[in-house]
Amino acid sequence: MIQLLISLFAVALSIILYYKRPFQLIIRIIAIVLIYLIISNVTITVNKRISLNLPVMLIDCSPSMKNYLKDILSMVDSLKFRFNKIFFSDSIFYNIEGARGKFTDITSALLYCEKLSPSAVVLISDGNHNYGRPPSEILSDYKTPVFCFATGNKELKDQAITDLIYPDYSFFNDTITIEVIIGTNGFAGGKGKVVLKSEDIALEKSFKLSQDFAQQSVEFKFIPRKPGEQRFMVSLYPQPGESNLQNNEYPFSITVFEQKIKVLYYTEHPSFNTRFIIEVLQNNPDIELSQVIKISRDEILTSNENLREGLIDFNQFDVVIFDNINGDRAVNEMKDFLYKKKGILFIGDIRGAGPDLNDILCFPVTGTQYEGNFQLKVLLPFSVIIPGKEYAPISKINRTIGINPRTTILAQADGNPVIGYREVFNGRVFQINISEIGVWHFAQLGLNNQDILDPLLETILRFLSPYGKTERLILKPQKNQYHIGEQMKFELKAYDQRLLPGSGGNFYLEIQNKKIPFFEITPGRYETTVNAEKFGEFTVFAKGVLDNDTMVSKGIKVNILDIKTEPEEIINSHLLEEIGKKTKGGYHEFPMLKDFIPPERKERFEKKKISFDRPTNYFIIFFLLALDWIIRKRGGMV
Repeated sequence: MIQLLISLFAVALSIILYYKRPFQLIIRIIAIVLIYLIISNVTITVNKRISLNLPVMLIDCSPSMKNYLKDILSMVDSLKFRFNKIFFSDSIFYNIEGARGKFTDITSALLYCEKLSPSAVVLISDGNHNYGRPPSEILSDYKTPVFCFATGNKELKDQAITDLIYPDYSFFNDTITIEVIIGTNGFAGGKGKVVLKSEDIALEKSFKLSQDFAQQSVEFKFIPRKPGEQRFMVSLYPQPGESNLQNNEYPFSITVFEQKIKVLYYTEHPSFNTRFIIEVLQNNPDIELSQVIKISRDEILTSNENLREGLIDFNQFDVVIFDNINGDRAVNEMKDFLYKKKGILFIGDIRGAGPDLNDILCFPVTGTQYEGNFQLKVLLPFSVIIPGKEYAPISKINRTIGINPRTTILAQADGNPVIGYREVFNGRVFQINISEIGVWHFAQLGLNNQDILDPLLETILRFLSPYGKTERLILKPQKNQYHIGEQMKFELKAYDQRLLPGSGGNFYLEIQNKKIPFFEITPGRYETTVNAEKFGEFTVFAKGVLDNDTMVSKGIKVNILDIKTEPEEIINSHLLEEIGKKTKGGYHEFPMLKDFIPPERKERFEKKKISFDRPTNYFIIFFLLALDWIIRKRGGMV
């Protein structure tokens, strides 16, 4: 808009200055218009007419097709329409005598044909693309109809684990669900068996074997018997005459947490909040709760007979909640606790805090409170608190005297920090600076009928516990072994510090001295692909940033084989059907080629965008301004 206003002003000024010299006025206006079109990045779309040439007969001559080439060439020579003949494997050839190659690259062959502007492409292949980019990446923009004729092996027997769906994390005594996707082909009925094994379990299920290619899902459910990293293997029982046994196994692992987070709730001033918070904590099935409640100078209540004033060993817990506490009491124990990579939640009043305690807090406090009607403003999402959402006002907050380094502020109230966390030593500190959080919770229930405190505390405890510090960037290859030229696919799962799916991350794959970016497919799930260019065993890993948090995955080993030639596989009719459908061509069995006549197309129109940001227009502007200067100089105006 600003560019347009400036351009209009320049045109108006030119009219005022040059209205008596129309030729110079026209020169100025043309130059101004061109400059505006360039800086505004204006483009125009035109229909470009393209004359079409003879159809291309695209014949797959890769090693898997060698037993069928004689019949193909005999059929092609008998056809009644004119065409240009091209052979391909992992390269392009114009005669069969010079054809060489180890693999099949359908994508490159189709792109080469597109450059020839044929009226149609007749593709004869078994559809087993195994080199370079997949054809699916180019089909949406492919402008020539492709008529696919499938020929090759129809009797190959094979079963394969094509995908595995499983959680990366689970809790001890929770049910884990594993979904195995199995593809079968070439079997005349019967049943196969799939086995899930680990050190502790051996489960077996059956599935149907099919004549035509089909995929089916088999589901396993089990309860892990011990915490830690559990390694599993899914395998298929071999079938008689099976062509490929290398795709019958899939190893994976799941990290199993001990479900109970050991939590100590400690308060020195019981209040309305005390009973309410304890009730919320007792309803959390993921924690093992102990309580220490000081009801007078010399008397405490505890749910654990092993806990006594002055003898409390914080180290037996994962998280300690301090609610309504005095000064610097137990500060040294807090520091030692944090050094051991554990977490502390401060909530409620904090009275008489000295410098040692204030060095630990996210927001150092004075020991007094603000009272009023403070409106909560969420700055960053965390658990159920979300920016832009309305929350009940807060009646009392601790008076703060600054913000400590490395503190992430999640929410504030009228400019005062109220919710945040920070890294302290090797652990984490979380602070809710609301003195009467129970009152605020019930006000929130009345405002939006939403339970805030229960899910918020649950997320905070997981965030502060050892679970929040485990591996959060998990890299998986589609398979562990590839061959030269094959496209390798990698999946990346990212989790934030709450172990929730991490969306919006910026990640890349490091492989063979290259950095390949990942693209987010669903929240927290990323994918990328790269061609295998060198053979050998390589260690690859993922790196990147999520919410200002730098993350690195564990390295995984990928083996790339330098095989002599591609194996013969069964016809991939699904790929050939996809190519025919998406290019508005068709799919047929090879014998139907005998009577096939491609549609007559002599021309097509292609939309082309023309940008004004090109060297020609810069030259025109320079010429017009130079011409204007010459005219003014001759007229004595310079």
